[in-house]
Amino acid sequence: DAYTMAMEALARNVGGQFRTTMPARIDSSMLMGLREGYAANAETHLPASIEEMLNETMRQKTAEILSFRPGQDTCYTEPATLIQCRASDIPVLHTVAMSFKQDRYTIEDIRHRISYTFEKKGSEEPT
Repeated sequence: DAYTMAMEALARNVGGQFRTTMPARIDSSMLMGLREGYAANAETHLPASIEEMLNETMRQKTAEILSFRPGQDTCYTEPATLIQCRASDIPVLHTVAMSFKQDRYTIEDIRHRISYTFEKKGSEEPT
């Protein structure tokens, strides 16, 4: 219909996406760095490459990881993405993290106010 065509045209013009379904209630999220590992020269992925793996009820937002350890003179930063979804989509989050070779990532269960951090065996600390 004319409404759908107009909304699709608007979405294209602003670089967005028109969805005909409303996202389900968000009750889980994952903050994931876009860099493979912690080396400054490691491959850094673009959020668009992650978007391709998500389903229509998942949302992705640009983020930044900042890690500062008291007593140390170092600060670690990394471009990141925040993916928000339903609890039933958590397996997709694990697939995304593994596909982008993450050493460490955290999934938050918003309903129960619990965070789970997953770490690859033998992963290094950020430098």
